[in-house]
Amino acid sequence: MSLLNYSDKAIAFTTLTGWTQVGATAEYYYATDAKHKPLVVTMGGVEMSEGTLTSLAVGEWAWGDPDTIGYDTITCRVTGDADPDTLTMKASLALTLVDVTAAHSVGIMSIEIQSDEASDAKNVKMIRTNDSDVSFFEDTISIPALDTVILDHAIVLAAEEKFKIMSASEVIGIVLNANDIDNS
Repeated sequence: MSLLNYSDKAIAFTTLTGWTQVGATAEYYYATDAKHKPLVVTMGGVEMSEGTLTSLAVGEWAWGDPDTIGYDTITCRVTGDADPDTLTMKASLALTLVDVTAAHSVGIMSIEIQSDEASDAKNVKMIRTNDSDVSFFEDTISIPALDTVILDHAIVLAAEEKFKIMSASEVIGIVLNANDIDNS
């Protein structure tokens, strides 16, 4: 009997509203600090190409600090040079790397998380939840670039409870060590 039932990686999309025009250009920036570079940006359900900040073609997006606003965010240029608030704009600001459901009472005894990216530290969010997405536990940790963090405190999942690990980066390696709690 399997202790944990895994599902594939899933990209979580966030609807983006609140765009501001960059000067007198046809580019607009997302006026909220998105914290992490998205994996994907879509316009009307169609994936946009990543371009270069300040020289975007129609249908492209870029990551950076447009107009010296003081933080990195998403900048885009959309069809007809329209305001993106008039379209359905979405971005993947987090990627669910691990999504497990307990087959019965299980203890996750340790979690090893490794960043395979050489640039910056990556934030990883861990959530214990149920089918109704009621969050019982939520924690965010920072994984240094090219480093490994081992968490060795038990997380107990009751039958059908879920445990998710999310990050804005795809280059995170995860190993879970789980033990059966009830032998029924």
